[in-house]
Amino acid sequence: MPVHLEEFLYRGRPEGGDEPPAWHVVLLSIADDGLGGKSLAHKTLSMAQAEEAGWPLPTIIDAINTDALKELERLRREGAAKDAEIERLTAANPAAEA
Repeated sequence: MPVHLEEFLYRGRPEGGDEPPAWHVVLLSIADDGLGGKSLAHKTLSMAQAEEAGWPLPTIIDAINTDALKELERLRREGAAKDAEIERLTAANPAAEA
């Protein structure tokens, strides 16, 4: 069952604070439940637990960047499609430019 990063929380500390910054992650796994639905499994891990489970901070940052780039590309495609639709509608109705 594949596991992906569902949540990442970084908790900074003010300058001069006693505690170091910390973070935790929530991992999610989704599987078919055998009844036509999905079964979800969540696990919240501290920094140390995440690193032990193969989710060190660089891996988490890579997962966040990958998801953000996928979303950016999806939005670019949507924007290009809307621009093309505007151009098509404008060409079909020259009075629309006025």
